[in-house]
Amino acid sequence: GNTEKSSGLFTPAERLELINLVIADMPVENADAILFDGLTSDAAHEIGAKFIVRGARCASDFDYEYNLSLIMKRFDSEFETVILPTTPSLMEISSTYVRDLLKYGCDLGDAVPASCRDRMQEIYKTK
Repeated sequence: GNTEKSSGLFTPAERLELINLVIADMPVENADAILFDGLTSDAAHEIGAKFIVRGARCASDFDYEYNLSLIMKRFDSEFETVILPTTPSLMEISSTYVRDLLKYGCDLGDAVPASCRDRMQEIYKTK
């Protein structure tokens, strides 16, 4: 993630920790999460990445990610963005929804992956 993003419930280091918990629980190889400053295209180039995976819950998310992918192509014509649509049962889940669940002490249920649920609640309680 981009460390210049200062808003949000979790610090960049906390977000990286949570993402790494999710990655460790996935049946994939060669998936990494990194923190960086500046342009995503520069960070991708620095580590030799040729793909980025982004999620889209709805048409407006897709449009945003698609436009970003076109910009990325301007920086590196061989760089590919893969946009994955969400599972329909998870479409309504947003960072605001998760933040409200945490704020009011509600069960996170399937709003976040099970692999990071406990740690997310633990971090939130220390804030």
